[in-house]
Amino acid sequence: YWLTFDDNLAPEALKCLNNACPGERSRCDEGYEGFLCTICSDGWVRSRRFNCEQCSGRGLVIFQLIGAWLIVAFIALALSFFILKTVEFGIEDEDEDLT
Repeated sequence: YWLTFDDNLAPEALKCLNNACPGERSRCDEGYEGFLCTICSDGWVRSRRFNCEQCSGRGLVIFQLIGAWLIVAFIALALSFFILKTVEFGIEDEDEDLT
């Protein structure tokens, strides 16, 4: 719960939207900040609704991007090969029909 005070300075406990509020006023777990601990701190990224995860290293991100591009390139090559073979097969069928 997040401890705050209403207009009459009476304490009010608000239910947190995640598990980042340890119950102390204006204190959030590591990686969280802001009202009800719903904002991710620098170096952290939102992973699910109101939850934050520490950013992965730059090397992992680069590895993931290269992997994604390799998969896209493989799919493009496979489609090109398939289309080329289909066109060649169609041309061979037309040649046989002419004889």
